[in-house]
Amino acid sequence: FCLLLDKNRISPALPKSEGVIGRTVAVQQLSAANRLFLKEFSSQVCLEMLDCWRGRELQDRNTVSFTQPTTFLNQLMANKAAKHRKLSEALGQTVDKMNLNVESLLNSARDLARQELGKPPQQYLETMIRETLNREPEPGVTSLESAVSVLDKMLSVQESDAIEGDGPNTLFTALLARSETFANKMAAELRSWLQGLVNDPASRVDGAHYAAGQAHSLLQDLISAVARDKAHVQGKIDDLKLRLTTEPDQFESRRSWLPFRSQSTAKLEAALLEYGNCGLKRIFLSVVHKQLRAVEAQVGVTIDQTQRLSHDLSRLSKKFDVPQISDSINLSSQWFDESVAWYVQVVRERLLDKRIDLMRDLEDVIEKALSKTGHTLQRFLDHRIEISDVLLVPMREHARDVVSRAVAAIHCELIDAVHEEFETDEPTFPLPQLLQKLIQNVWPDSPQEHERISVVIPQSADASKLKTQLEAQGRSLSVVNLVTNGITLSRRIENVSLFQFVQSLTQGAEVYTNLAERLHSRNDVDWKPITEITSAQNVHDVSSFAEDSDVAQTAMLNP
Repeated sequence: FCLLLDKNRISPALPKSEGVIGRTVAVQQLSAANRLFLKEFSSQVCLEMLDCWRGRELQDRNTVSFTQPTTFLNQLMANKAAKHRKLSEALGQTVDKMNLNVESLLNSARDLARQELGKPPQQYLETMIRETLNREPEPGVTSLESAVSVLDKMLSVQESDAIEGDGPNTLFTALLARSETFANKMAAELRSWLQGLVNDPASRVDGAHYAAGQAHSLLQDLISAVARDKAHVQGKIDDLKLRLTTEPDQFESRRSWLPFRSQSTAKLEAALLEYGNCGLKRIFLSVVHKQLRAVEAQVGVTIDQTQRLSHDLSRLSKKFDVPQISDSINLSSQWFDESVAWYVQVVRERLLDKRIDLMRDLEDVIEKALSKTGHTLQRFLDHRIEISDVLLVPMREHARDVVSRAVAAIHCELIDAVHEEFETDEPTFPLPQLLQKLIQNVWPDSPQEHERISVVIPQSADASKLKTQLEAQGRSLSVVNLVTNGITLSRRIENVSLFQFVQSLTQGAEVYTNLAERLHSRNDVDWKPITEITSAQNVHDVSSFAEDSDVAQTAMLNP
C-alpha cells in the first residue's frame, strides 16, 4: 500500500483546512491487567484445574518449601500414600457393605438352590438317593451304578465364560440363570461406586483408577481362592467316584439276612450322600466363580475408562499454552522501571497466593455449567463423549472471568492499602507514585491547557482514598469507578488543532507524516477539504461526499 502511494505528485495540494478543532483521547492501561498477563494466569488456572481433576493435589506455596526438593518430594509421597490408604479403607468398607466375599456368595448360592429345588439341597439329595436305591435298576445295571449316574447328571457342571450355560437343564444351569441378575447388580453397584470417585475432590480420576485397580486385585484373590477350593472339591469327587465304581462290594451286600442288608444300604446311602454333597459344593463354587468373574470384568472396564479419561485430560492440558513469564513482563510497559516492576510483581505474587482459590472458583463454575446440561466429570468416562469439544471453550472463557475478578480484587486491595503504604518507613512504590511516574513517562508534555487526566479503577475500589493521596502528591486527577479489572489512565485534551491531532495519532513518527503528505497525490480520488465534512453526523453522511466511488474506510474528527 505504501508503495502504491509512493508516486510523484500529480495534482497540486488542496487548500489547507483552517479552523478544524479536534479532541484527543489517550489511554494507558497498567500492565497487570493486559490481555497477555490475564492469558498467562488464565491458562495456568486451567492447567491446575485439569491436574486436580486427574488427582494431583495442589500444594500451598505459603506452607510448602519448594526450595528444598527432598522435603517437597517426601511430602508429596506421604500425601499420596495417605490418599491411597484412605481409598483402600473406603474400598474395604464398600466391599464389606456389599458382602462381596466367598462365604456370603456361597450362602446366596445355597438360597438360590433352595428356591430352585423347593427344599434344602441336602434334604433333596437324601430323598433322591433313597428313591433311586429303592427303584428297580435297569437290566445289567446295579443300584449303585444307577444312583451314581443320576447324581452325575443332576450335579454336572459345564465350564464356560458365559453366565448362562449352553448345556442341558441341570441344577448348575438353573442356578446360573438365577444368579445372573444378582451378579449384574453387584457388579453395577461396585462399578458405580468406583466411577463416583471421579466426582469426589478427594480422589478424582487417578484416585478412581487406583481404587479400581485395588478392587481388581481383590477380586482376583477371591477368584483364586474359589479356584483352589474347586480343585480340592474336584479331587474329593474323583476319589469318591473311584471308590464307588471300583470297590462296589464295600457298599453292596449280597447277603439276604435283613440286618446285613440294612447295614449295607445305610453305608451305601452315606457314601452316595457324601458324593452328592461334594457335587453340590462344586456347583456352588462354580456359580460363585462366575459371579466374581462377571464383577471383575466390569471393574476392568472401569480401569480402562479412568485411564482413558486421564489421558484425555492430559491432551486437553496441552491446548492451554502458558506464555513465558519473561514475555509477559517485557510487554508490561514500554517504560519499564522499578516502580512498574514493583507493581507487576505485587499483582503476580498475590495471584499466586490465590491460585488454589482461583482454581476452586473455576472448578465450581465449570461443574455448575456441566450440571445444567446433565453432565459431570464422571460422564466423560463414556468414550463416546470428547471432553475437549465440551470443555475447551467454556474453560477459557470462565477462567478469564475468574482471573479478571481476582485482578480487580487485587487492585482494590492495593488502593485500600494506599494510606498504610504512605505511613510505613520502608522504601516502597505505592500506587499514587506509580501513577505519577507513568504519566510523566507516557505524556512528558503534561500538563497542557484544556487537559484532563482521569484514573479509571474497579467499581468496588475506594476512589476518594486514591484521589486524596494523588492530590497529596501534587497532582489533581479525576478518579472514576467503572466496570474494569485494572487501573487505566485516560488523558483527554480539548481544542486540539489538526496538526496536533495527527501528531498525537502518529506519535510523531516520520513515516506516517510522509505518508500523510503524499495522500493527496492520488489522481483517482476526488479529494475534498476536511471542512466540508465536519458537520457530518454519521458514516453514511460522510460517505455521501465520495459521490459514486467505493468507500472502504472512513475517518471522522469530532469538531
